[in-house]
Amino acid sequence: MKKLVLVSILAGLAPFAASAATATANFTVSLTIQSTCSVTTAPTNVSLARVKSTSSADATGSSSFSVTCSKGTPFNVGLQTSTDTAGAGNGTGTLVGTGTNNETIPYALFQDAGFATAWGNTATATTVGNGVAGAANTDGTTARAFTVYVKALGTNINNKKPDTYKDRVTVNVQY
Repeated sequence: MKKLVLVSILAGLAPFAASAATATANFTVSLTIQSTCSVTTAPTNVSLARVKSTSSADATGSSSFSVTCSKGTPFNVGLQTSTDTAGAGNGTGTLVGTGTNNETIPYALFQDAGFATAWGNTATATTVGNGVAGAANTDGTTARAFTVYVKALGTNINNKKPDTYKDRVTVNVQY
């Protein structure tokens, strides 16, 4: 009698073991490529024209630098003088004497050789402000060149102590 019960239980399970089902789910593979920018050719130091301490002539000079960004990336370039203590970001600074010489000479940064358009540091990633706009070349590898023009007014130079006056400017690329 025991054999009959066992055969009967196995016969009842056989139809369930023969059927099959499939469960599915999907997932996404993604890759995010972030924009990058760099100053690829550092600006050269600007040595303004030499003037005599009794001169009222303007002292001017220029420097160039290059920016490279990822393919198609728009960017804005601002210039920040280290002596812009008021935080105005308007492209003006102060040349400071060396050693014990505490005399100063104001100067300004410009976008053009005619010294008409100031180049400051109010640019953001989305607005040019008083900076300069740029966009990466379509190949994403070619650097975009920029020139900054610097001017110290002769009226501010006249009768200053003979010395070398300096300030530092930072190139800020916003993208």
